[in-house]
Amino acid sequence: MKSSRRNLTWAIATTLKCTVKQTVAFVNYYLNLGANHIFLFFDDPEDPAVEIVEKNSKVTATRCTPEYFRKYINGYFEQFDYQYVIYRQGLNATNALNWAREMDISWIAHVDVDELIYPGTRDIKLMLRRSPVEILRMTILEAVPEELEYENFFHEIRFYKSPAAFHKSGLRYPVNSILLRLAVLLGVKSPFTLNDRYFRAHYKSKCFVRTDLDIINMRIHTPAVRKKHLIEFRSRRIFLLHFDSCGFQLWFDRYKFKIANGDRPGAKKNLQKITKYIMELMEREASEEEFKEAYKKTHYINEKDIRILRMLGLIRKIQLPSSQFEIPLK
Repeated sequence: MKSSRRNLTWAIATTLKCTVKQTVAFVNYYLNLGANHIFLFFDDPEDPAVEIVEKNSKVTATRCTPEYFRKYINGYFEQFDYQYVIYRQGLNATNALNWAREMDISWIAHVDVDELIYPGTRDIKLMLRRSPVEILRMTILEAVPEELEYENFFHEIRFYKSPAAFHKSGLRYPVNSILLRLAVLLGVKSPFTLNDRYFRAHYKSKCFVRTDLDIINMRIHTPAVRKKHLIEFRSRRIFLLHFDSCGFQLWFDRYKFKIANGDRPGAKKNLQKITKYIMELMEREASEEEFKEAYKKTHYINEKDIRILRMLGLIRKIQLPSSQFEIPLK
């Protein structure tokens, strides 16, 4: 199956569990962005947002019930553990790919409910139409919170970190990684409080994938394909805005779950410095104010450091208009 260039279409697939307000804002954003279809997989089968979003013909809302998993689990993975969200996401994204093919959709991207694709003023369809490759990886930007709570962090966040690293992952963005070392020499410290990583969350970003690829199954960041030597291109014009833990309560709830369950196999064996610190606070039943201070230390960047990082191009200022999150589902 290969859609004509004229009729190029694209879709997203997302496994989600969040507030109704965030779900509606997320869906409205992608409808306004021009997505031809949105595949939503609700981790909570009783999520009240299902009845709201499924009224739109461009949204397929799936309740992830035990019956759903029993129906689709066979054939996707050699092993599957319901405990880990990465397995559920992979299964759901693979189903979305198959359904997208049936709908003659040309491209699909797996994103999380706290991630927004951002092409600036450019047209996504035009960029996908011109793409010479079958896998187009977006450049990730990580949101910088400035408040403890938000009404709509998608709209209210102003600053985003560009990808850079000290470790081997820095090879993906060598110029930014060199500039990050320069920032440290210039006195930048606040992004590294309680952690030695510039990015708090994942660094790999997500991909747009052509649906006519011979894909074994979809994975969180990159699909598993049968074709060897497949060319992947990193787009410097399509960004993925990642709103990781933008709000104290979201951050706190996430760490409680992560520490109790782990979010991926082996997570409990390889704890990050910040995770160990939060565990210590929980073990001694620290006050809410102590947890809030920990949140500020791990996510806030002071004004002086923001000025330096912006000067070096390591922080961008982007503020999405509130209109991007309104209208379609009203």
